[in-house]
Amino acid sequence: MKLCIVLLAFSVLSATAQVGAIAQHRPVEMLDGPALEAAQKANPDDTGNTAQLFHFYQQESRDPTWTGRFALLSWNIQHHPEAAFLGSTATYLNMPPTLRDQVKQLWVIQVHEHADEPRVLRNAAAGIDTQLPSIRVGGNVQQANILTQIAPDYPPMARESGIQGTVCFEATIGLDGHVQNLQLVSGNPLLVAPAMKAVNQWTYKPTLLNGNPVRVVTTIDVNFTLQP
Repeated sequence: MKLCIVLLAFSVLSATAQVGAIAQHRPVEMLDGPALEAAQKANPDDTGNTAQLFHFYQQESRDPTWTGRFALLSWNIQHHPEAAFLGSTATYLNMPPTLRDQVKQLWVIQVHEHADEPRVLRNAAAGIDTQLPSIRVGGNVQQANILTQIAPDYPPMARESGIQGTVCFEATIGLDGHVQNLQLVSGNPLLVAPAMKAVNQWTYKPTLLNGNPVRVVTTIDVNFTLQP
């Protein structure tokens, strides 16, 4: 009886140690593929385990046909589009073109369904082909798509000197609605830094072209006006 208890305790400790190894993101050579697969089947909602299994498949061509990886990707994109590992471009490296097209379509659906969820949109930006074209949209049109607009701080020196005016930028809005590649077009030097700091925090609704999310090139004006 005592021997059975000891063996049972040893089994529990062994299982706990293996789970701990997975949770601690140990190197792939120390992971047990079959155990990860079993855990995935037992609890598919465990995105931590899923990421480890994906990593296991990814390394050393353990899944050269992408059979296991694509099954994991497609299920997680549909059920856990916010999962952190889906936001890494490394997740999609060397994916066969036919599977990349399928993944892109899965992400397009998620962008439609989760248009106001930044984590999902950031993951979609990584999952959809990074070579997607950009379209140019007028500043007034894009202004209507703003979700978050942080007001700039008025620089004390500019205020004391009576300086006001407009700072103009050209910017690219990413698939996730965040500002990228902000380039100064014009503006008083004293106003540029606070304007740039504010605009970099702005977020926009995703822009769709023929049902697909695209990057947007637009102009952004930030106005500084002194109150009488």
